[in-house]
Amino acid sequence: MPLFTFQVLWPGGHVLASDRRDLPSSAELWGHLEVIATQLRRHRDLLLVVRDEGDEIVALTGIANVVVSLERCRQATCPIKDLLAGRDERLGLCAPCMSIAVRNIPGLDLPDTLLLSEI
Repeated sequence: MPLFTFQVLWPGGHVLASDRRDLPSSAELWGHLEVIATQLRRHRDLLLVVRDEGDEIVALTGIANVVVSLERCRQATCPIKDLLAGRDERLGLCAPCMSIAVRNIPGLDLPDTLLLSEI
């Protein structure tokens, strides 16, 4: 299983949070980015970076881009869309692009200062 590092960056490039994850394949990267973006949806200026085992960037996007993409996704029954909308009736299901239930995709441990700004 490939190991990827997911990072959240401030607009200036400073790393705010980082997490390493073993994924069944690189095809599941976007689903993990969507869950992270959902967690940070009130901070649309933040950036998301995914690096492979060689520390090469394999994905680079902004929170706002991921949220808009998720909102426009044609999969009306996607449980990640439910997560974005604050509903939890299907979070035990897998998204069409994932092999694990949305409920089991970890969010990120974030600094308290970021969490407090959401209140």
